[in-house]
Amino acid sequence: MITQDPAGDAAASSTDARSAGQVQPIWPSLQRVLNSVKRAIIQPQSSSQRKPKWHLIYFALATFDILTVAGSLTLNHKIMEIYSASVDINQRWADRLASFSDLGQVASAVNAPGNDVFDTRDVPAEVKRRDEALAEFNRQLSIARSDLMASVTEDQAAPLLARLEAVSAAMRDMSAEADLIFNYFRSGRPIRPASAWQRWTASTPGSTRSWRG
Repeated sequence: MITQDPAGDAAASSTDARSAGQVQPIWPSLQRVLNSVKRAIIQPQSSSQRKPKWHLIYFALATFDILTVAGSLTLNHKIMEIYSASVDINQRWADRLASFSDLGQVASAVNAPGNDVFDTRDVPAEVKRRDEALAEFNRQLSIARSDLMASVTEDQAAPLLARLEAVSAAMRDMSAEADLIFNYFRSGRPIRPASAWQRWTASTPGSTRSWRG
């Protein structure tokens, strides 16, 4: 028969009580540590959510600067294109005026044989000079007309073409009078010189300068 020792039971109970007293305080401490770690993990996230996002503002400003620079470059490019087109147009008109001036010089060359024949009395040579100069005049006149019709607007080309036509008609009249002079010399009937050029310039106000006005 087994007997229980009351003293032993009391000692065991006392030991268990002390052990329980030592173990119980550990759980609240562990719980506090876990709570602290949880707060440490959660708090930075919440504070980062409340922090202003300055880098987005910097990004927006940088984007605005890039767009401003790109817009300025595009505007400068357009201005340069307009300037280049204006220079090109001015150069074309300068070339046209130069060709019109050359046309006037050729017209003078067409008129010269009709006057020089009074000094040279060489009708065949003067007729040849006149015909060569007249062919050059007609060639340059055709080039001037083609350029106006192809490169100039209709409202701008119309008055210039009309003046070129007036010059062409006057040239035909002057050439006809030169033929009349040559025929007089062929028949031995002299006439007064320089009448053809005077009548041509009188019939064409401003002569080759008329299209500049």
